[in-house]
Amino acid sequence: MTGGVLGPDDVRAIHESLPHGDAAGVKALAAALERFGAASDKTAEAAQIALELAPLGVRGLSAKSLYRKLAAYRRRGWAALCDGRALRSNAGEDGNAGPATRREFTEWWAQQVTANQRKCAPAYRRLFDRLAAGESIPGYGTWADIWRAERGGTPPDTCPYRAYACTPRGWSYPTLMRLRPDAFGMEAARIGLGGASAYLPDVPRTRVGLLRCQCVQIDDMWHNIKVMWDGNRKAERVVQLSMVDVLTGRFFASLCKPVRERDDGTRETLRQEWVKYFVGYLLVIAGYSHKGCLIMGEHGTAAADRELTDALKSLCGDAVRFGAGGLLSQPLAAGLYDGRPRGNPKYKGLIESLHSLEQHQLADARGQIGSRDSLGNEPEQVYGMDKETAGLVAAAVALERTRPGIINRLQMPYMPYRDFSALVDEAFAALNRRGWHRMEGWDGCGFVGGEFRAGAGMPWTPDNAITPESAQAVRAMVAADPSLWRQRNMSPDEAWAARASDVRRLEPWAMPVILGPGLSRECACSDKLELDYRDDSTLRRHTVAGVLDSGETLRRGARYRVWVNPLCVDRAYIADADGRYLGTARAMVASNPDDFEGLKRNLAVRQKALGAEIKRLRPVAVKRLREQAEASRVNCEEILGEDPAEALPPWDDARTDISDLMPQPAGAVSGASLGDFI
Repeated sequence: MTGGVLGPDDVRAIHESLPHGDAAGVKALAAALERFGAASDKTAEAAQIALELAPLGVRGLSAKSLYRKLAAYRRRGWAALCDGRALRSNAGEDGNAGPATRREFTEWWAQQVTANQRKCAPAYRRLFDRLAAGESIPGYGTWADIWRAERGGTPPDTCPYRAYACTPRGWSYPTLMRLRPDAFGMEAARIGLGGASAYLPDVPRTRVGLLRCQCVQIDDMWHNIKVMWDGNRKAERVVQLSMVDVLTGRFFASLCKPVRERDDGTRETLRQEWVKYFVGYLLVIAGYSHKGCLIMGEHGTAAADRELTDALKSLCGDAVRFGAGGLLSQPLAAGLYDGRPRGNPKYKGLIESLHSLEQHQLADARGQIGSRDSLGNEPEQVYGMDKETAGLVAAAVALERTRPGIINRLQMPYMPYRDFSALVDEAFAALNRRGWHRMEGWDGCGFVGGEFRAGAGMPWTPDNAITPESAQAVRAMVAADPSLWRQRNMSPDEAWAARASDVRRLEPWAMPVILGPGLSRECACSDKLELDYRDDSTLRRHTVAGVLDSGETLRRGARYRVWVNPLCVDRAYIADADGRYLGTARAMVASNPDDFEGLKRNLAVRQKALGAEIKRLRPVAVKRLREQAEASRVNCEEILGEDPAEALPPWDDARTDISDLMPQPAGAVSGASLGDFI
């Protein structure tokens, strides 16, 4: 625009070129100049304009200066009203365009600084090397062209420009560093779009509105610790697969094992088939929401194979879905090399953060190796611990024939896996009962409660510890002093229990369908009515009683298919050798002699087997009772000399009750008499 009232394009250009305060002053000054040009009394109008524009920071507006500004405004438009420095960013002092205004140069410069995978300074130094060599720089030309554009006249015989010392206008190191791509651009060009995704906006998510087990996350993790296990010749790290409920933030299923050394020298970590254990436990034991369930896994270990997805489809239709999130491997442009596919960590951000908490909880355990190998924070003593472990194992192998079991008696630098497994269980329990968390949406889900204390300085007590007898006294105490009551966050355990009605469960027969035939073991029922096998995948031995929960006993010597989910080791699922489902049975979990409750549970399994066996022998018992009753009748007739029909009513098989022959129920066994039944 040259003169006239500001139009929309001029207003947009003003706001794009100037800060907000300066833009307001320019627009007000342009309107005032229009008034000044049309005024008859220029002096009075100039005084009025000066008063109006003074609050906007526009000063020095005498009639003379307004005449001068009006002439410039009509000649050059609104740009004549601006401070020249505001419009001259990246321009030379003589008005020549700076590097930021030369698109050809800025695009070329972005290529140079991103080509170096580590630093930008080498690209800056190489720029001057190319200039000195006579190369033509895009957007500028040769060094001689730059000299003539800036200074005029004949350039010198050699290039005078040097990095950091003598540079063309706008070519200082700080200025060119401002022209490099931003953090996203640098990361994307040097590393890839996967790494640059950290500079993109997060997708807001909330747990508010979810039901329990409507969304669950499953993920694997490597513990930052080494342990000893009988099957290994050296200390190895522990790998773990876990599942967490998104609503309550509670770990409700987890399996871990040390890395296993195979006989051929290879190492076994987690198996993808373990995911079936977790899905089976979720749908049959823990339950999934009435609205369905999204299992948030990944494309690696925590993924669903075709067999599992087909099983879920047949059992639940579309109610249970398995998601894996996106893969971050997209190149900058089609045709470039792909990156290594990797999952988006933000997809399962909850379980990732909880795994970090778990690592913190276990960070005082013996055998730490540092948080990440790549960070170089491995404790120096690990080197010596590995050397001593190797020496002790070698000595134990050499002495094993003469001193059996010596390796189990040696004090190794690293703890046994069984000890670390107990620490993991304690860590899960501590995380699930924590109340100090600040999980998102907790108030919106209603997962808040209260706690009280008897007086200042006294410990706080959760409100769920208030008994009916003390409730009235607590209410009166809090009414007298409200500071004795405060709101608290429920623990994940409490939130899980509070939403127990959200879930439904599949029937037990669905467990073998989910696990599939590959996770079953074919076992023969022994003479002791036991099905026994070792699961090499989870390093567990399972002993299953050969009597179904329905009361039916298995046939000794017959072969059956057995499934035991290691997430629920006290229950087994039984099918015949051809795979026809028969029912569930109890698995015997070993307990020590002082574990009275554990012994009672195992005794109940044995007593059930005994009762089922006696029930099968009912015809034999009835036959013997009939013979014994007939002998008693004859003896009574001979001794008394009369017909004992009235004293001994006729035998009736249908009314015969042999329940008195059944063994005593395990629940009635006392601690003193428990040994009589073992």
